[in-house]
Amino acid sequence: MSTGSEEVRFTVFADHYGPVQELTGRRDCFTAKSVARAVSIDRRFGIVILEPEGTFLRVGSEAEDYERIRIVERSLGLIGTMSCAADGTVTWRAVAAHVLLHDVA
Repeated sequence: MSTGSEEVRFTVFADHYGPVQELTGRRDCFTAKSVARAVSIDRRFGIVILEPEGTFLRVGSEAEDYERIRIVERSLGLIGTMSCAADGTVTWRAVAAHVLLHDVA
């Protein structure tokens, strides 16, 4: 039985570097009780969904996309990274030995 007072378990760091010649970029930080992730079949984009708010973060090569998302679990540290390579390919790399994230169906 959930009391609704569950603690935040994950911190998510999302980076967008912007064009090198413009020297722009941003790093956003989010918290969540639960995290789900998926990479598209063609590996051109990936998504991370933060619950319970339903915040939707996208990794890819489009201007509005993040280039890298790192997911940190409160007691384990870094558990995975989703990133977009220079050729536009998005990959997920798990760092923790066990799965704490849900795949998006």
